[in-house]
Amino acid sequence: MAGLDPRTWCWSFLMKHPLFIALVQLGVGLVAAYFLTERWQRWRQRREFQYRLMSKLSETSTELFVLLADMLTMRARPVEPELVKTRMVELQEKQRTYIIRRTAFHALEAEVMASFTRAETMSGYYALNDQAKVLFDLVQASALPAPAVYEPAQNEFRRRQKTLLGQMVVEMKLLPWRDRRELRKDPAWQIES
Repeated sequence: MAGLDPRTWCWSFLMKHPLFIALVQLGVGLVAAYFLTERWQRWRQRREFQYRLMSKLSETSTELFVLLADMLTMRARPVEPELVKTRMVELQEKQRTYIIRRTAFHALEAEVMASFTRAETMSGYYALNDQAKVLFDLVQASALPAPAVYEPAQNEFRRRQKTLLGQMVVEMKLLPWRDRRELRKDPAWQIES
């Protein structure tokens, strides 16, 4: 050791010392754990936010559908002349409730934009909104709607709602890839292209 430089010898000794190696491993592990935990936490919070939004959207759109179906059925049913005024008051009350619920549905638009990044999800939301407008136009039409006219529009609303919720489930990756692959084969669930 007479020919070794003390600085080189100390550095070489330090690099081979088990305590130093353990400290370096611990430090690297702590840094990696911090960054991975932070990333996992953000991912978990985003997924929780998406799930809550999907639940609110499902609840709000189903309420819209039920209100629209009630109003359409109410308009299509024949009524006795002495009950016309009562029926009109009931219909106006349901229309007020519908407008309130429709406002809540529109308020979800920004949350859908912020939570889901796929363009199909946003276009599905707009398609569902357009179909609700078609049904409400049937409610407000001057001619009494026949079930043969509004039932296809109701079926289209339910189909679009199912498609939108399916797209949200796919984007959130709530289902394993095998289940998503099976859903792609099911003609009732065309949720992925």
